Amino acid sequence: EVTGVPNKATLDAIQASIDKSFYDGAVGPHIVQLKLDLTRLGFGNFPNNPSNRYGTVTMKVVEEFQKAHNLDVTGIADQATLNIVADRLENGFYNGAQGPHVVELKKDLTTLGFGNFPETPSSTYGSVTMRVVEEFQKAYKLSVTGIADQATLSTIQDALDNGFYDGASGNQVVELKQNLTKLGFGNFPSNPSNNYGQVTMRVVKDFQTTYGLSATGIATPNTIDKIDDLLVNGFYNGVSGDHVRELKQNLTSLGFGNFPDNPSTAYGSVTMRVVEEFQAYYGLPITGYARPDTLAYIDSLFNSRYSRGNSGSHVVSLKNDLSTLGYGNFPSNPSSSYGSVTASVVSDFQAKNGLAINGIADGPTLAKIAQLIKEQSNSGPLAGKVIVLDAGHGGSDPGAIAGGMQEKDLVLDVSLRAQKLLEEAGATVIMTRTTDVYLTLAQRAAIANSSNADVFLSVHANAFNGSANGTETYWYHTHQSNNSQRLANSIQSATLSKLGLNDRGVKSGNFHVIRETRIPSALLELGFMDHPGDAAVLRQNSSRQRAAEAIRDGMINYFN
Repeated sequence: EVTGVPNKATLDAIQASIDKSFYDGAVGPHIVQLKLDLTRLGFGNFPNNPSNRYGTVTMKVVEEFQKAHNLDVTGIADQATLNIVADRLENGFYNGAQGPHVVELKKDLTTLGFGNFPETPSSTYGSVTMRVVEEFQKAYKLSVTGIADQATLSTIQDALDNGFYDGASGNQVVELKQNLTKLGFGNFPSNPSNNYGQVTMRVVKDFQTTYGLSATGIATPNTIDKIDDLLVNGFYNGVSGDHVRELKQNLTSLGFGNFPDNPSTAYGSVTMRVVEEFQAYYGLPITGYARPDTLAYIDSLFNSRYSRGNSGSHVVSLKNDLSTLGYGNFPSNPSSSYGSVTASVVSDFQAKNGLAINGIADGPTLAKIAQLIKEQSNSGPLAGKVIVLDAGHGGSDPGAIAGGMQEKDLVLDVSLRAQKLLEEAGATVIMTRTTDVYLTLAQRAAIANSSNADVFLSVHANAFNGSANGTETYWYHTHQSNNSQRLANSIQSATLSKLGLNDRGVKSGNFHVIRETRIPSALLELGFMDHPGDAAVLRQNSSRQRAAEAIRDGMINYFN
């Protein structure tokens, strides 16, 4: 009865409502259930067994739910709020939800390029669906919860209405095709259709692959963002900006194009052509567009270990190769630094061999050097000759020990250097040893006799109480007497010329390795390790390189 006076029945109804209601300070099992329901729907972070109290934290979570569902934001779970909670539990998207609406969600996500659901997906919303929804939310910069809330569902619908996937259509597809064409992808006409089909999918996939994106063929937000970025900061016909000027300056430094010192910021047909020349020269896809592969290659050239400011044994090898080919004026034992002089010599080599002139020993430059070295070897002064080079002693036999040196180490160093020079001159070199190992004298002679070689040279160094000094070379008359003596004379003359030590002459010597060797043979004693003057020379790397050059020159003189 409506009287306006709170009788007992009215008071009992009010108390019952209070007992079952949700407000700050309320207590009861219905509060526990509300918290569990909100957690299932992705709101709040209540524990598995939450308290039965409705406090400020619960108020805040309810406010978030109300705001997300366009309800009055009061923090009090009124009937309208409870009705939406119930509806979301029945028809919502959360871990454990089921129903045809979940099937539809999975199909929509698949259409938009998210997940790998089958054509007929299950109706269960589980951990896999949660993960796919998280991927979608992350891509579209939504709150990443894995629960398809209203903001997520609205974004899905917008993407279906205005997105980029197989079957989509609209002006946004036309614009996408035009932008891809600008960036050099696809071959769409100037007025393309508004349909997103298999051809568009393929072009988008090509774009995604080029820029390291997930290659799905569906233009997801990160793909669109990348396109938008490239339209401003990329390199294509029609773009302009300081980045284009920098590209032109880099290309000029690398020997491509003829841009002025302060080039324009416009990327036009001339720039396209220069980029194509760069790409063709270095074996890159020829597009005229400076894409990641082209830009990375430009960076690699400026950071090449064969460029100014770098150093290492590879630079020494480069200088030696250039010297072999007649470029530069490097010493016999050049430094390991790549400075302005080296860059200048490399530029000279590039200019004379029709290469891009940049002073960097890039791939084509190194390939040309290797080619010419090989050609020189095949047509060099020792082409076709086989030489056995024997570094004396080794392993447990150190030979002479004096002046802070061991003979076995000294002669191996010189012999390895000589091997390289002889090979560069076209010879085939057989080494009796290339490491610190012991071979008998008979083994050394056997290597020479079984090698079908043209000559044999054994390299040694002397010691004699510090009272003797100088270079001497021995031969023996048993086999190939005349040629052996001629070889010894040639080696002695060249070594004296290179080292400048005292001439102790060419002598006949009854040494096993030349006595038992059946091909022309000689034994070279570089100098005396226990003589202060000789030792000072033999310790130097530059002297050892000159000794190697003497062996090469002596061989060339002998054969010619």
